[in-house]
Amino acid sequence: MTRTVNANVDWTNQNGQTASRFLRALLRGQQLITSNPSEAAQIAADELKTSVKLAARSLAETVRLGIFDAGLEWSELGLQRICENMQADGTIGSEAKFELSNLVVKYYRRAARQSVGIK
Repeated sequence: MTRTVNANVDWTNQNGQTASRFLRALLRGQQLITSNPSEAAQIAADELKTSVKLAARSLAETVRLGIFDAGLEWSELGLQRICENMQADGTIGSEAKFELSNLVVKYYRRAARQSVGIK
């Protein structure tokens, strides 16, 4: 399973603090899901206009299936497969070489991880 957070590189470079804050909020939300699932379910239910029971079940499945990675880790192989699929369907040119550094901006993730105590 591949999990992604997508942003335009130019925008991210111009709005680095916002990018880091977004990732920090994502990490803090993920931490809340595991540390206080009932509070997380209540917040999700309020925001999604659904029942707490359904929100709790959805969050529990999210954790069980590993949909969120606690440290925002990425899979280089998974990203490479996405690149290959995009080449196969013509979204990007077949001559494009897969390079992880063209797809991820490590600084913003590192700053967000450090701000919530993840090394």
